[in-house]
Amino acid sequence: MIVNGVDLSEYMRIKRINRQLAPSVENMVFDVPGMHGAHHIRNIRKARRIEVEFTVIGNSVSDRIEKAHIIAGYVTSEQDMTIILPDEPEKVYIGSLSGETNLDEILHTAQGTLTFFCSDPHILDDTEQTAQFNANGQLTVLNDGTAETYPSFSIAFNQPTTFFEIVNLTTEKRVRLGFPIEVEQTPIDPQELILHDTMASTSGWQSGVQVDGGTISGQFESDGEKFYVSDFGTGSSWHGPALKKSLSEEVQDFRIDTKITLNNSVGEVGRVEVYLLDVNDNIIGKIALKDSRSNSQLNSVEARAGALSGGFYFISEAGDNPGVWNDFDGMLRIERQGNRWGAYIAKISPEGVHYARRTRFYTDVAQQFMNKLASVQVHIATSSDYQPCDMSINEMRVYKLNQPQDQQQEIPYIVHANDVVDIDNGLNRVLRNGEPLPQIVDVSTDFFPLEKGSNVLEVFPKDIATVTAKWRRRWV
Repeated sequence: MIVNGVDLSEYMRIKRINRQLAPSVENMVFDVPGMHGAHHIRNIRKARRIEVEFTVIGNSVSDRIEKAHIIAGYVTSEQDMTIILPDEPEKVYIGSLSGETNLDEILHTAQGTLTFFCSDPHILDDTEQTAQFNANGQLTVLNDGTAETYPSFSIAFNQPTTFFEIVNLTTEKRVRLGFPIEVEQTPIDPQELILHDTMASTSGWQSGVQVDGGTISGQFESDGEKFYVSDFGTGSSWHGPALKKSLSEEVQDFRIDTKITLNNSVGEVGRVEVYLLDVNDNIIGKIALKDSRSNSQLNSVEARAGALSGGFYFISEAGDNPGVWNDFDGMLRIERQGNRWGAYIAKISPEGVHYARRTRFYTDVAQQFMNKLASVQVHIATSSDYQPCDMSINEMRVYKLNQPQDQQQEIPYIVHANDVVDIDNGLNRVLRNGEPLPQIVDVSTDFFPLEKGSNVLEVFPKDIATVTAKWRRRWV
């Protein structure tokens, strides 16, 4: 038996496996007074249970006890586990340990029963299947399992669009994103990229002008992939290098996405900051991640509209679960549209998916913080003589935000060239470049399954993206 990828045959021998022919079924019906029988609505597959009778054989009593402890460590978990049984090596059950785990112990042997509660009644294929839509935007999928299964799609766009949909022609269900444009309407770009810096070089960046509560000292360098600090300089408070870069134009409505790293440990302090500067180098806003506690490990985020003096912090926290942003590799975002400021922080997984997310907004009713954005400044610092955290700035994008002047005639693009949208029909989830984006999902969307047998899928428009489908067969 393999649990979460670990083969337990080294520690136990399976005597018998007791499982159901199919998951339990609940019949949903309603009675009508005066009518024979009842009206059938649908059937629901309930959770299933698997009982595994096993024996532990040790070279000695202590060896048998040690093996039992090892087994217990692998089969107990707070989350569902993947379970592969030896007589079905290509099928995967999803479940967790349930009930008692008593052992009958005799010298160097022990016998017991493991009961797994499978909240998902279906059995999964251990291999994910992949196929790409053809040049005509079609794909035929043969689902030869005994149950419907939910696919996922990865869509790599080669041009902007206001609309995209995937249709299962077999069932006429569809996932629709955005709005199709009519001939009288005009597409507009809601976010115009005016700066994209991969931090491959410090060329084009100038010396920073000012930072909060500290001094600018030391030096940034680039290793071709990120900015890092080669010298923090010296100072009795926060100190470290700062560089600024001017934009091609002054911007009233903007969004700044900065990918950073801040790996923190006890005994280390550090901060990574992005400053927003006007044409006179006055600070008009800031977003930062920092660990200012040398005796603990706690990253916190702060975002501010305005300068240090007189500004307003609309986020300043360590998250719902303090420590959630420790060892941070992710994104900091600050934006302003009209008089509404916004901040966003998220870790990014190795697969590119955003998690540990937080979004906050602030409306500047008095319109105190409305100067145009002219340049951006990055800053990394430590404090006094404390050991600095491992910190870097990995990428920056600055967007000019454009609002439709006529909501009926101007339709915004939902994606641009090189954007990747991931649709997971099983999770009812749409990601754009790893970030959840439910606002582009049309209300008519039905995150469809692949029915048993042949399914003909089609995308519209046909020539604007490379579309790959993934699915796993399922059995009842």
